Amino acid sequence: MPIIHYSLNLDIITSSITKGLHMEEDKVVFNKLLGSAELNKKEFAELTGLHYGSVANWGGKDKPVPSWVQSWIENYIKAKTLDSVRGVICPK
Repeated sequence: MPIIHYSLNLDIITSSITKGLHMEEDKVVFNKLLGSAELNKKEFAELTGLHYGSVANWGGKDKPVPSWVQSWIENYIKAKTLDSVRGVICPK
Protein backbone atom coordinates (compact mmCIF):
# COMPACT_ATOMS: atom_id res chain seq x y z
CA MET A 1 0.00 0.00 0.00
CA PRO A 2 1.36 3.48 -0.80
CA ILE A 3 2.47 5.67 2.08
CA ILE A 4 -0.03 8.40 1.17
CA HIS A 5 -2.90 5.93 1.51
CA TYR A 6 -1.99 5.32 5.16
CA SER A 7 -1.81 9.03 5.91
CA LEU A 8 -5.09 9.98 4.28
CA ASN A 9 -6.97 6.99 5.60
CA LEU A 10 -5.66 7.51 9.13
CA ASP A 11 -6.53 11.23 9.15
CA ILE A 12 -10.12 10.51 8.17
CA ILE A 13 -10.54 7.77 10.77
CA THR A 14 -8.75 9.46 13.67
CA SER A 15 -10.51 12.78 13.19
CA SER A 16 -13.66 10.92 14.26
CA ILE A 17 -12.17 9.55 17.47
CA THR A 18 -11.21 13.00 18.79
CA LYS A 19 -14.81 14.26 18.73
CA GLY A 20 -15.90 12.26 21.77
CA LEU A 21 -17.98 9.52 20.23
CA HIS A 22 -20.50 7.17 21.80
CA MET A 23 -18.83 3.89 22.85
CA GLU A 24 -20.40 1.89 20.02
CA GLU A 25 -19.06 4.42 17.51
CA ASP A 26 -15.73 4.30 19.35
CA LYS A 27 -15.66 0.55 18.69
CA VAL A 28 -16.25 1.13 14.97
CA VAL A 29 -13.41 3.66 14.84
CA PHE A 30 -11.12 1.25 16.72
CA ASN A 31 -11.91 -1.51 14.23
CA LYS A 32 -11.20 0.86 11.32
CA LEU A 33 -7.88 1.86 12.88
CA LEU A 34 -6.96 -1.81 13.25
CA GLY A 35 -7.88 -2.34 9.61
CA SER A 36 -5.67 0.57 8.55
CA ALA A 37 -2.82 -1.01 10.49
CA GLU A 38 -3.59 -4.39 8.90
CA LEU A 39 -4.03 -5.89 12.37
CA ASN A 40 -6.78 -7.89 13.99
CA LYS A 41 -7.63 -7.74 17.69
CA LYS A 42 -5.65 -10.87 18.51
CA GLU A 43 -2.49 -9.51 16.86
CA PHE A 44 -2.99 -6.13 18.55
CA ALA A 45 -3.33 -7.84 21.94
CA GLU A 46 -0.16 -9.86 21.36
CA LEU A 47 1.84 -6.81 20.24
CA THR A 48 0.74 -4.74 23.23
CA GLY A 49 0.93 -7.54 25.80
CA LEU A 50 -2.75 -7.26 26.66
CA HIS A 51 -5.22 -10.07 27.21
CA TYR A 52 -7.30 -10.67 24.09
CA GLY A 53 -10.53 -10.62 26.10
CA SER A 54 -9.84 -7.07 27.25
CA VAL A 55 -9.22 -5.84 23.71
CA ALA A 56 -12.26 -7.69 22.37
CA ASN A 57 -14.52 -5.99 24.93
CA TRP A 58 -13.44 -2.43 24.14
CA GLY A 59 -16.26 -0.28 22.87
CA GLY A 60 -18.85 -2.46 24.57
CA LYS A 61 -21.01 -1.58 27.53
CA ASP A 62 -18.94 0.43 30.03
CA LYS A 63 -15.64 -0.51 28.31
CA PRO A 64 -14.33 2.49 26.37
CA VAL A 65 -11.35 2.15 24.07
CA PRO A 66 -8.37 3.51 26.09
CA SER A 67 -7.13 6.92 24.96
CA TRP A 68 -3.57 5.68 24.28
CA VAL A 69 -4.73 3.21 21.61
CA GLN A 70 -5.15 5.79 18.85
CA SER A 71 -1.59 7.14 19.13
CA TRP A 72 -0.18 3.61 19.49
CA ILE A 73 -1.82 2.50 16.23
CA GLU A 74 -0.76 5.72 14.47
CA ASN A 75 2.84 5.10 15.53
CA TYR A 76 2.63 1.44 14.54
CA ILE A 77 1.48 2.44 11.04
CA LYS A 78 4.25 5.04 10.76
CA ALA A 79 6.89 2.52 11.84
CA LYS A 80 5.55 -0.09 9.46
CA THR A 81 5.60 2.44 6.61
CA LEU A 82 9.15 3.52 7.47
CA ASP A 83 10.31 -0.10 7.48
CA SER A 84 8.72 -0.56 4.07
CA VAL A 85 10.40 2.55 2.65
CA ARG A 86 13.72 1.58 4.21
CA GLY A 87 13.45 -1.83 2.54
CA VAL A 88 13.07 -0.17 -0.86
CA ILE A 89 15.90 2.35 -0.34
CA CYS A 90 18.33 0.04 1.45
CA PRO A 91 17.60 -3.54 0.43
CA LYS A 92 19.42 -6.15 2.47
